[in-house]
Amino acid sequence: MFKGHEYRGLLVCSACAYHRDNTEDGERNISDIQTLTDSPFQFSYADEDDNLTERFKLWLEDVILTGLEYWNKSL
Repeated sequence: MFKGHEYRGLLVCSACAYHRDNTEDGERNISDIQTLTDSPFQFSYADEDDNLTERFKLWLEDVILTGLEYWNKSL
C-alpha cells in the first residue's frame, strides 16, 4: 500500500573538481573549486530508461573530459 505523496519533481546531477592542500597545522583545505559542466544533468522518474541512459552517457563523457583537463593542468 502506497502512503504519502507521489514524487513529481525533477532531479539534477552536477560535477566539480577541486584541490586539497595540507596546511602547516596538518589540516586540509579545499581550493580551486571548478565546475566541470555548464549545466547540470536533469532527469525525472518519468524518463524512459534507454533515453535517460544515453543522455547521461553523453553528459558524463563531457564531464570526464573536462575533469581530465583540470587534472592535467595541475600536474
